[in-house]
Amino acid sequence: MTTTYVAQGSMALLVTAGSLMIAAAVLPGLVIERITALQSAALRATAPVEPLPPG
Repeated sequence: MTTTYVAQGSMALLVTAGSLMIAAAVLPGLVIERITALQSAALRATAPVEPLPPG
């Protein structure tokens, strides 16, 4: 039977590292979603342009 010893505090470090990796994976998605919403709002806010007179 093999026994594995884990240093004290290493489990907390693993949990913290895992949490940071999840946050690093989610954050770019939220940033892209926010940028897309801002671009969509900017496109809707454009003022209408009157056509040029003929001639």
